[in-house]
Amino acid sequence: MLTGKKLFNKDIDDININDILELVENKIIENEYLEYKKNYELTNMDHKRNLLKEISAFSNKEGGLIIIGMGENKDKTPYLNGLKYSNYDELISAINSMVRSNTEPNPLPNIKIKTLDINNKKILLIKIFKSVNSPIRRIMNPDTTGDFYIRNNNLCDHMNWNELKNAFSNFTNIETKNKDFIDEKINILFSDSNYKNFMQFILFLVPVNVSNINISKEMKLVEKNYELFKSLEGTFFNNRKRVSDGYLASYKNENNEVEDYVKIYNNGIIESVLRLEKDDDIVDIDMPYYENKVLISISKYVKLYKKLQINTPIEVYLSLTNLNGFRIFEKNRFLSKSKCGFENNTLELPVSTITTENLERLAQEMKNSFDSIYYDTDYINGSKSYDENGKWIPYK
Repeated sequence: MLTGKKLFNKDIDDININDILELVENKIIENEYLEYKKNYELTNMDHKRNLLKEISAFSNKEGGLIIIGMGENKDKTPYLNGLKYSNYDELISAINSMVRSNTEPNPLPNIKIKTLDINNKKILLIKIFKSVNSPIRRIMNPDTTGDFYIRNNNLCDHMNWNELKNAFSNFTNIETKNKDFIDEKINILFSDSNYKNFMQFILFLVPVNVSNINISKEMKLVEKNYELFKSLEGTFFNNRKRVSDGYLASYKNENNEVEDYVKIYNNGIIESVLRLEKDDDIVDIDMPYYENKVLISISKYVKLYKKLQINTPIEVYLSLTNLNGFRIFEKNRFLSKSKCGFENNTLELPVSTITTENLERLAQEMKNSFDSIYYDTDYINGSKSYDENGKWIPYK
């Protein structure tokens, strides 16, 4: 029999009419994973406050599913009520915007929303994933008793002192562990004497729920989707193999040097490295070209994550090493006045939080990182991949 937990564990795109009708037929009441709402009005402040409370509560527990358009009988069993909106895209956009504006901290609660038509009645499904960035806080007109919530059975309760303390402690431990992991890998790459003459683009993708992931049994799926597991340059690899801590794909040149590789670890972290050899005293880099390559690669990796049932948001760590002797150019005009282009030999760029595989939206989410590359030169206007209004310019 379908339960709230079984329904929550399904990908939201796979939830269908029969699933919803089964909830009604089997009289499945609200529980730790399931919440019904008869209606939702965009202009109703109480509706907004309650929805934000439920989203934050599910985020701070195990996640959950809110079905808007399902009412409750006196015995708490559900019935199909349906919604009446002329523009459901506008409704979904308004809910997403409300969540972004009225919850903290970043990354914000991870939710997915879709509509479903059942017997000429439309409902709205909101799937909320567990957040390792908890505790998620509702900041819309918080009441005097606090605005951190947690799901307990079919209720959204204020988090008590011990729950808050444990949530903050877990988040700090995970954040520190991820940063230590990435720093260790970057130090190994930077200190490798075999590649001192290579500039390196070093990219890490870290799912925010990385502590709950183990994909060691899913490597066949990674192998099957090799088209999503390409290098930053976009080339196919000539060496692929499973390793003890994940799956590694690399490209070796005629000198048996690894020019670029991608590795996905058992915990879901993706590491992707591209190396550019310095074959002259000064090497000029078409940086917008490589920024575009980074965006395309991230988009493919997010699609791979989706096949592995790993959801956004994803934290992106981008670093550049061995920059001495390289400089940025644009249409034969150097962007830097300094001899070698960059002030520092290594750049660890600001962490970006991405929520999509869409290239245009990805570009906006990565803009701060790309701008920081140029700020290390004498060019103060940021990345040349964006116009004067900050809109992404696709590379041609």
